[in-house]
Amino acid sequence: MKLPNNNKNLPFFAALSAFLSLVESLIILPVPFFKLGIANIPITIGFAFFNIKEIIYITVFKIIISHLLRGTLFGYPVIVAICGNIIFLAIAIPLFHLLRKHASFISISLIGAVAHTLGQIAGAAIFIPVKSLIYPALLALIIGFITGIINGVICNKIYYIFERGIKYESSSL
Repeated sequence: MKLPNNNKNLPFFAALSAFLSLVESLIILPVPFFKLGIANIPITIGFAFFNIKEIIYITVFKIIISHLLRGTLFGYPVIVAICGNIIFLAIAIPLFHLLRKHASFISISLIGAVAHTLGQIAGAAIFIPVKSLIYPALLALIIGFITGIINGVICNKIYYIFERGIKYESSSL
C-alpha cells in the first residue's frame, strides 16, 4: 500500500490535519476536549503514504498548530490531546504494520478513534474527578466508535483519489 516519493505531500497532510482540528473545535460536545476525530482522517490515510516518523510529524504538527491557534498550548486540553494521540499512534502503527496487506482504513480508523478517546479519557482523569467523567466517557466512546467507522469509510474513498493522482503524476514524469 506504500506509495513512493510522497514527501512533497507531507506538508499538505500536516496542514490539512491541523486545519481539520481547528474546524473540529467548533463542534460542541458535552465534554469540551472530546472531539469527533476528523483531524485524524489525514493521519489515517497517511499510513499508506508515509513512514512512522512522518506520521508522528503530522500528528505533532496538528497538536501544536491547533492548540497554538486555540490558545490552549499550555493548558490541560493539550495534555488531553497528547494522551489521546499517543494511544492512537501506539495502537494504530503496530496494527497497520501487522495487518498491512489485510488492514483497511476502517479498521485503523475505528481502533484509532477508540484508542484516541481512551487516551483523552485518561488525560481528562488527571483534571476531572473520575465519578463525573463516567457518563461523558461512555458517550465519548460511543461517538469514537461511530466516528471511527465513518472516518474509515471516508478514508477509503479519499485514498483512492490520492492514489490515482500520485500514480498519474508519477507516470507523467
